[in-house]
Amino acid sequence: MREVKLTKVDHLDPERCEGTWPSGPCPYKRMEGTNLCPKHARSVAARKARREVQMYQLGQYERRVNEFAEHDQALGLRQELGILRMMLEKLLERCAKDAGEDQLILQMNPISDMVTKINRLVLDCKKLEEFSGGYLTKAQVLVLAQEMINIFAEYVTPEQLAEVASRITNVVETESYAKLVDESS
Repeated sequence: MREVKLTKVDHLDPERCEGTWPSGPCPYKRMEGTNLCPKHARSVAARKARREVQMYQLGQYERRVNEFAEHDQALGLRQELGILRMMLEKLLERCAKDAGEDQLILQMNPISDMVTKINRLVLDCKKLEEFSGGYLTKAQVLVLAQEMINIFAEYVTPEQLAEVASRITNVVETESYAKLVDESS
């Protein structure tokens, strides 16, 4: 990185940097074509770069959340429960390998915390399964609709079948399906 020389200027100089420090206004001369000295310009560029990285990560997280939400098992907590149990197992293995009983005592709080989280997740999983037991996912409804259309195909003309299939798919794919689910609960 090339070193830029900072030149101090009088506090009334029109060429003074418009940036500020905790101690007050910046005493250095601004760079040509900008209102900031090299130090302030670098910090503004660094903030902008950090913001761009944050926005990229936010986009990545948003895509992953949408992938999870569209997954058939989105309402299930079994995978999360498996992850917590594996983490507890690894923690206990590390305690046994490191120093035995002494390490187990030292790790008592993290182990207890993990057991509490597992217990809470088991209870939540049970409640969720009891609540959602009578509901179908959108993917399951589409499969069911396809099976119904196959049955209708035996009794109606191809033109009528196309109309029935179109209307059923339209109901499932639009807000009508969400309204039906809300009304039934």
